[in-house]
Amino acid sequence: MLVSPMRWLREIRPAGWCWVDPDRRDWLESLGLRTASDFLSLPGVVVSGHVGRNVSCVHLDGTIAYLKREHRVRLRDRLRSWQDGFGWVSVSAREAAVLGRLQDHGLPGPKCLAYGAADGAGFLLLEAAEATTELRALPAIGREFAERLGRAIAGLHLAGVDQPDLFAKHVLVCPQTLAVTILDWQRAVLRRRVSWTRRVRGLAALRATLPPDADAAWAIVLGAYMEKAGPVPKQFPDSVEVVASRLRRRRLIAAQRLRTPTSVTQELVRIDGERVCAVPAIAGSLNEELSIASLYDRADDGHLIHLPGGRRGLLQSRKYRLPFDRWWAALRGRVWRSPELRVARLLFHLERHGIAAPKLLAYGQTVPRVTPARAFLLRESIPASPARPEHAGSVRELLHRVHDAGCRLDRLGPSGEPFGIADGRAVISDPSRIRLVKRLAVGQIRRDLERVNAFFRGLSNE
Repeated sequence: MLVSPMRWLREIRPAGWCWVDPDRRDWLESLGLRTASDFLSLPGVVVSGHVGRNVSCVHLDGTIAYLKREHRVRLRDRLRSWQDGFGWVSVSAREAAVLGRLQDHGLPGPKCLAYGAADGAGFLLLEAAEATTELRALPAIGREFAERLGRAIAGLHLAGVDQPDLFAKHVLVCPQTLAVTILDWQRAVLRRRVSWTRRVRGLAALRATLPPDADAAWAIVLGAYMEKAGPVPKQFPDSVEVVASRLRRRRLIAAQRLRTPTSVTQELVRIDGERVCAVPAIAGSLNEELSIASLYDRADDGHLIHLPGGRRGLLQSRKYRLPFDRWWAALRGRVWRSPELRVARLLFHLERHGIAAPKLLAYGQTVPRVTPARAFLLRESIPASPARPEHAGSVRELLHRVHDAGCRLDRLGPSGEPFGIADGRAVISDPSRIRLVKRLAVGQIRRDLERVNAFFRGLSNE
């Protein structure tokens, strides 16, 4: 009797496939982690990420690990992996391959515990580096550590590992042993030989993101690198400086040059497979189906929701019937992001830059294949009054900070939105009128300032 191949696919799809570190297999199985679905279902707090991919901190019987999830393995990611020589694989499998090369050569990378895929989603589970701190958080970079770092980077290049994301924020150090750990290898490429041009690019990324007072330490890093790497081109140090100087002009690079990373803790709890992502303080009140349904209910759009701790959240709930934006995103190999998710990302971004704006409480979106997409945003509401002529200086100062954070005005409301006045100072009262952009042009800055000036001229003429 013939067996339906579709039936066979349905039977294996939930489990998917996964690779588990042989030395940790028994321990992980004792925790109930056997299939890819088991790993993907691990509860944890989201500590970073983007739409379609995030990183959660998970606790495994006293061991801290980080779970990198790809909610949907994208065609463009598989194509990029294939072009870079990894085969038709996910970002997770690609990073695991790089970590395997690092381990084979005794190079500084996190320990891979497992990786795999199920139901179109991918994952990579990494053991946390113990007792480490970020390079930028060090009071000073000592000579011994600088030499270790320079030799470690040279070892990477000699082993054929091309790491374009060699930023200072990805370098961890153990203060006791000075051991180096380098994170985030999803864009690294394995080559037979890393060219000097690519070496310059990698080192320039580190140089550009070191704190401004680390010039002496950088000289030691580069000296140790050149000593281990062997004969280098005469112009090599100058080339690194030229590329690093160019990189520093980019907003995201400039933001990384702070001596100490932001002290703002931004964590999210995933609820029901990320139908809801909420800050830990209110996550417990949103984990019931009735609560989740109310967040997506269009009838509750614009309502104030009472939350634990006396907090109140303003709910924005939308339904997107027309699929054209989603189709266009799919054609470009991108993940569709609703306006609500874009504002959620913006609120976290403004908070990291210390800009007075509503606090993000929760967000979510569902994108079925056939039925309309739905999304919601739950944020704190700032009781702000419209700006008056005497507030012009405060608003212009806030606009300057918004520009420094890489954002621009999308539109200015009739009462000066997105700006408002709370407790005598300018705040962002309507974040939907601001856009986070990759590169902020001088012309955009000038147009925003003229809009604000025109608004206050109109108030003065009333």
